Amino acid sequence: MDDIDAALDASAVLVITQDLISRPLPRTYQEIAVRICQSKWFKRLWTMQEGVLAKTLLFQFENLAIDYAFLDDRILQQIPLTTDETVLLGNKASLIVSHLITMRDSEISRENLFSSLWFNMRHRATSRLSDQAVCASILCDVDLRPVLAADNEDRMEVFWRTCREIPLGI
Repeated sequence: MDDIDAALDASAVLVITQDLISRPLPRTYQEIAVRICQSKWFKRLWTMQEGVLAKTLLFQFENLAIDYAFLDDRILQQIPLTTDETVLLGNKASLIVSHLITMRDSEISRENLFSSLWFNMRHRATSRLSDQAVCASILCDVDLRPVLAADNEDRMEVFWRTCREIPLGI
């Protein structure tokens, strides 16, 4: 079983990364969201699949793991109009993580799926640029075989040719 099958079968994904587990859970929901967005896990391309495919996504801090769905719900409850910069920053961080989570929604339109994919990819790093086409194929339900068969420098072009339809905004 590969990592993708494991992620699909998992009831939960627990993110354990040194930059989160070495700190106690922050006191505000907004700060928790900011810490998650600044974590090394959130900045790597391949971890994007874990976030999208996870049925339940938890982040482990020093003293507690927090369920992202719970965190997002609490932040949404606190969104009343505010000018407090820390609250606004936390809300922005929550939106960035939520953009990732919405990619797993089976009702998401093809156009919104591609928009979410590219929005999330721009915040992520990879040591091999050709991995972007592989990750995009998996998350957009595009046939992965032609992408993997292509030379590394041609993979993104093959990905776009393999797509059944490409939204106008892309």
